[in-house]
Amino acid sequence: MKKFKYLFFSCVLTIALSLIANGCSSTTKDNNATDKNQSEQVLRVARDWENTNMDPATWSTHTDLCFGPNVFETLLAYDNDLNPSPKLAEKWEMSSDGLTYRFFLKKGVQFHKNYGEMKASDVVFTIERMKDPAVKATANGPSLGIDNMKEVTAEDDYTVKIVLKKEDPIFLYRFCEAYCYVISEKAVKEMGLEDFAKHPIGTGPFEFDKGIGGEKTEIVKNDKYWGEKAKLDRIIFNIISEPSILFNAFESGEIDFTSLSDSNKIVEYKNKPNFIVHAVPTRYTGNLGMNTQIKPFDDIKVRQAVACAINREEIVNNYFLGLEKAPDSIIPPGAKYAVKDNFKPEFNPEKAKKLLAEAGYPNGFETEIYCPNDQISMGPTTLIQSYLSQVGINAVSKTVDFGVFLSTARAGKAPLWYLCDGPEVIPDAWFERFTSSKAPGSNWSCFKDIEYDDYVKQALQARNENDKAKFYALAQQRLVEQLPFIPINTSGAFYAMNKKIKGFEIKPNLIFTYEKIYIEE
Repeated sequence: MKKFKYLFFSCVLTIALSLIANGCSSTTKDNNATDKNQSEQVLRVARDWENTNMDPATWSTHTDLCFGPNVFETLLAYDNDLNPSPKLAEKWEMSSDGLTYRFFLKKGVQFHKNYGEMKASDVVFTIERMKDPAVKATANGPSLGIDNMKEVTAEDDYTVKIVLKKEDPIFLYRFCEAYCYVISEKAVKEMGLEDFAKHPIGTGPFEFDKGIGGEKTEIVKNDKYWGEKAKLDRIIFNIISEPSILFNAFESGEIDFTSLSDSNKIVEYKNKPNFIVHAVPTRYTGNLGMNTQIKPFDDIKVRQAVACAINREEIVNNYFLGLEKAPDSIIPPGAKYAVKDNFKPEFNPEKAKKLLAEAGYPNGFETEIYCPNDQISMGPTTLIQSYLSQVGINAVSKTVDFGVFLSTARAGKAPLWYLCDGPEVIPDAWFERFTSSKAPGSNWSCFKDIEYDDYVKQALQARNENDKAKFYALAQQRLVEQLPFIPINTSGAFYAMNKKIKGFEIKPNLIFTYEKIYIEE
């Protein structure tokens, strides 16, 4: 869900306090935000949006989740081959029947703000709290597989035991993702849910310092970090939703690091000697969703007409200046189990008109199309409107704040919607998102299809990788046939920064963090 450009958008999109979606840096004194001396390494970041809730259990968008690698950490991490490797857990073991796991934690890992050493009890608390309705871990709990956990216990201060109800072939992969950022039990109990969501406590290389989510926030280096210390002393995240203001701030030096979605600016900055632009592939696509429970999009012929009406190649070549591509798969190929070359809709306006006539709309119809008011979403949405109008579909624009967009889509009240979004490496949550039980809710298209539901159910219950891949392939084919959404464009992540910024690095799972970044005079 994107804010889902999830790293091309603000996170690469990829998600929320993703206090790490766009950024910028400076070694000079920031008169507006800090009184630290001029030798301090300060990175000034521009973001076009930010969630107000910093409790990672509630995050569901990819940009939200990008906040994690700076402030929070997971038990495991992906290695360069996208296999689980140690992080907060230095090793693990699995029983022969695949039902019992033990994670052995690193010793001496400290929580921020003197909240003490991370213990097995904190990990147990982090997992168990996802069952509490008050926490509202509606996306991350299922993604972690909380319903399949029969027992979660601390055998001692540094050993966590998890017993599953049934074997899960991707169980370890789940702990590489942001579904289970480890938090301090003491911090949550002392502060309460509301205050913790404003003052998050993790174990990462940066800790939250001050600010208000949705306005301006600052994180600072964690001097007690167990691993390699961050080189930056402070990162200041400024919310700049108006593109022209953001560009002016970047070009004048007020902001030194930002993510980009404007193709013209990407090309412009690539040709300027004082700037560097990094292009990073992602698992995200710009998707046009159709609410299959709202007329006339409950008719497959109307959805097919919409697909025929939109010239995706023209959008990526002209609007995105060839920096993006028209996806040829229903989910991005960077995700596990993705089937390539299974989605190639025909651009044929005359066929679109014919399909509309067959569906009972020879003169077209009027509807609404929702998108967030950020630079990533507004341009493609305007082009989509134009193409639809040429076949008689008058889609009135509803460009709104992301919070409004999200609540409207989740309530099943958006007839059409556009957002950059995509799955995690293990796309279970993405496939499950479009099942009938998730509508309304995370299933913004309110897609209800028994055949699709059955394929996803069998994939989720599969005991081995081959079966899982087989049923997910069938599920993808069903999405291609029924078209609850249309991938319009790939959504690469582009980061523009002052040439003094060094150490930019992308993790194997395509997440960007600031831990290696520094400023060179």
